[in-house]
Amino acid sequence: MEFEKLQQFLKDEEAARIAALREEEEQKSQMMKEKIEKMTEEISSLSEQIRAIEQELGAEDISFLQCNEPHPTAQVTPEYYCRAQCTLQDPEKVSGALVDVAKHLGNLKYRVWEKMLGTVQYTPVTLDPNTANPYLSLSEDLTSVRLRDENNRFLIIQRASRAGRGPDSPLVCVAHSATLCVRRVRQGGGTFPT
Repeated sequence: MEFEKLQQFLKDEEAARIAALREEEEQKSQMMKEKIEKMTEEISSLSEQIRAIEQELGAEDISFLQCNEPHPTAQVTPEYYCRAQCTLQDPEKVSGALVDVAKHLGNLKYRVWEKMLGTVQYTPVTLDPNTANPYLSLSEDLTSVRLRDENNRFLIIQRASRAGRGPDSPLVCVAHSATLCVRRVRQGGGTFPT
């Protein structure tokens, strides 16, 4: 049962890690799509400007674009000359465009182990099912005990009553050399063996 819980924990943790990775991947993809759309619009705008200038010039000779001053024979107004002087900026570096691998894989084993510690409970006592009273039921992890049912509880109280102890006398569990036994506690201190 404990192995099944641990396996389920690891499966859940794996699913959570994969979901976080997919979510980040989706965010990065969306960001890149938006950047590509913006660049496509800018390229389209530049292409339209180039076509418009070429059409307005009506000439195949566009040597005026290669110098700083308009060609003396070309009839180019300063407005067209400024439009033709396009300085391109270096491509924008997109920070955070890549998946943060270190965030997902860095210290992965330690982080999962640390999280697993929160689900595992250490108990210094392990009960032996071979020596337990037949009226008691041990938990699957052998760390706690309870009465099997209400009918058995009645029998235990009845037996305690027959042995000279009333049903309201306090009982405690005491460990003796890895065997669980029940003792009655005297109101003024001390114990009576059962």
